[in-house]
Amino acid sequence: MNLFRQRISPIRLYLCSCTVPGVSATSIAASTNYSGKQPFNSITHFFKKQYTMFRTLLCIIVLLLLISVKSYSQCSTTNVATGAPYGAIGIAGHDSAKYAFDNNASTYWEFDNVSSQEIGIDLGRDVAICSIELTWGSTAYASGYVVRASSDWNHWYSSSAIPHSASGTDTFYFPNNPLNTYRIVEVYIYGQVSGQPGVKLYNFAVHQAAASNNLPPVVNLTAPANNATYQLGHTVNMKATASDPDGGIQRVEFFQGTTNLGQSTSSGSPYSFDWTPSAAGTYSFTAKATDNAGGSTTTSAVSVTVSASTDFGWSLTGNGGITPATQFIGTTDAQPLIFKTSNTEQFRVGADGHVRIGSFANPPSDAKLAVDGYVYARKLTVTSAAWADFVFKKNYSLLTLPKVESYIKTFGHLPGVPSEAAIQKNGISVGDNQAILLKKIEELTLYLIEQNKKISRLEEQVKNQEKKNRNLSGHK
Repeated sequence: MNLFRQRISPIRLYLCSCTVPGVSATSIAASTNYSGKQPFNSITHFFKKQYTMFRTLLCIIVLLLLISVKSYSQCSTTNVATGAPYGAIGIAGHDSAKYAFDNNASTYWEFDNVSSQEIGIDLGRDVAICSIELTWGSTAYASGYVVRASSDWNHWYSSSAIPHSASGTDTFYFPNNPLNTYRIVEVYIYGQVSGQPGVKLYNFAVHQAAASNNLPPVVNLTAPANNATYQLGHTVNMKATASDPDGGIQRVEFFQGTTNLGQSTSSGSPYSFDWTPSAAGTYSFTAKATDNAGGSTTTSAVSVTVSASTDFGWSLTGNGGITPATQFIGTTDAQPLIFKTSNTEQFRVGADGHVRIGSFANPPSDAKLAVDGYVYARKLTVTSAAWADFVFKKNYSLLTLPKVESYIKTFGHLPGVPSEAAIQKNGISVGDNQAILLKKIEELTLYLIEQNKKISRLEEQVKNQEKKNRNLSGHK
């Protein structure tokens, strides 16, 4: 399959009046104005009718050709080569090969004094390529070249040798076949034009076939926050989520106004990019997602203010770009950090890092968090090294029930359980309390097992006694 170069001259369709065979004005006149010479006019009518049919057929063929050519121009405007890995083979040029793929009309890839050179792009995936555009320098262009494409590095589809003698942009169209997907695109350059200083390639663009039914990607700029304030010199971390309803995300780019800051290096959502402003001012950021079919979506703009002041003030609408080691809410001496509402203290972080909520005057010194009030939580996890499974070990000494009864009469609570007075004075550890309750449950289980054994023995004795009684009654 060859690549096609667009070289279409203007076509004058003076033959294509597209009349219906046999009913044109000329043929009607020929069939009615014979003036008694019917045989001659009949022959004339026959040839004119055939000529009209020929014109109509030629018109249809030309229109089909135009439709076919037009179908090659239905290409996406997105350059899928931007940001893809590139390479150049041969003698190194003055400028890096990357400048041929940066979509920048002022930069170029250049080489000179060589007989041949090769430059290519790896799209990283198979793409239904529609066209390739090559933009040459005004006084430095190739003498001839071949465009090649492959999907596996082994099987190549090449254009014929293309002699060249002009600057500007050349466009090559691939066959309009959805199965023609390629990953690697190369241009093999024979050499420079005699008398010119070298060869300059300003742009190497690859466009994939437009998909009219393609659904655009969905993208949201999640950071920075709108109206956030940053200090000059600090990094603005931009983040975006992106997905595509009928394909995949090819890339996500971040813009400051109309300037493309760069492409996310993340392999998947969320996509991120860091940018450090060089001057104070107000900046507008957007994110643009492009899918595998060339469709793209751009987010709404987010405004960010960059402050030049070294005395960085905190914004009530959110802050970003801070350095936590030197920019924080807190104290630098041994004084506590206090939060108030209605000029009344509600929250305090002590110099030792202990937190106190409410008017807790003298919380225990070992309390990392002291709350004067109720604490509501959906879940609470307490880790404890001690648990009560030791009750089931063979060497565990289980108090007899009489001893338990005696202890209760003496102290008014179960053995091993804190008294009411102790809890009122010192409180109780949630974890320890759970272990104590489990211990009592396990001891109760052992008591029930022992009682069940005694009941079983008594029932067996009763059965034996009843059997003896029946035997004695039978002898009488």
